[in-house]
Amino acid sequence: MDLPGIGSIAFMRPQPRERFTVLGNTRQILSYAESELASSLNAWAVAAAARLLSLDSLLAMLTAALLERQIAVFYPDVAACSAVVLSLVPMLRPFRQALSLDVIL
Repeated sequence: MDLPGIGSIAFMRPQPRERFTVLGNTRQILSYAESELASSLNAWAVAAAARLLSLDSLLAMLTAALLERQIAVFYPDVAACSAVVLSLVPMLRPFRQALSLDVIL
């Protein structure tokens, strides 16, 4: 619907690049489901958090999460709060894999 004087916006929902199909025990399936969730959240949450927070704030939040400190997020917009909180999952994922490899070695 074209209205005079009002621009239109086209939006294409990004499709995840990776699809996971797993046969095995429940722990393996949950691990791959967690991987798929993190890859889907990565596109939206990390981009929104990078837009909403300064680099210093983003690094302070990541540092607090790595040090297992309590983090409180306050903002009038609920979607912005959700994006900032959910961005921690994909940002912490590489650290979790590196830490588990150190324990195995």
